[in-house]
Amino acid sequence: MVPKSILLPASSDFRGLWAGKRHEHSPSFMRNLILLCLLFTSSAHATVDERALRAMISPPGSGYSEQEIRREIAKGCGGDGDLAICAWYSYFQADVKLNDAYQKALSRLGVEESRESLRAAQKAWIPYRDASCRFETSAWEDGSFRYVATAMCFESMTRTRTKELAKILTCKGEDCPR
Repeated sequence: MVPKSILLPASSDFRGLWAGKRHEHSPSFMRNLILLCLLFTSSAHATVDERALRAMISPPGSGYSEQEIRREIAKGCGGDGDLAICAWYSYFQADVKLNDAYQKALSRLGVEESRESLRAAQKAWIPYRDASCRFETSAWEDGSFRYVATAMCFESMTRTRTKELAKILTCKGEDCPR
């Protein structure tokens, strides 16, 4: 399940989202709006990423059933698919890639102390991501969009972290982690 701190009541609607002055010029609002547009303009997923699906339905997961996820992805996340399911699915796809990059980075490091440092850094990054996304989505504290915005924030931060870990694999020289 998604942490309770970011779950929102299903009865909330989006009408208040665009009316509040808090959102007019907020950089995080604009970032999330751009991400939302990208989500809707991306191509539909022809097939389900089974690893992302397993991660999405395994605890803590997203709270959606396998049937719901498959149905919405079949509709196409670039068009008619449920926005929340598609946003969480995109996050879990990014998370699978992050886990792959993390495992590759660990295996590249030859010194146990470096591997332990990376493990500690990754362990610390997860609560940082959660807190950062909680803050970035606080403008929608009482709205249903926060659930979607949180997934989009998680995805964005996860993709950034994946790039950081990938640098370990391509690093050359004396100043690289060993």
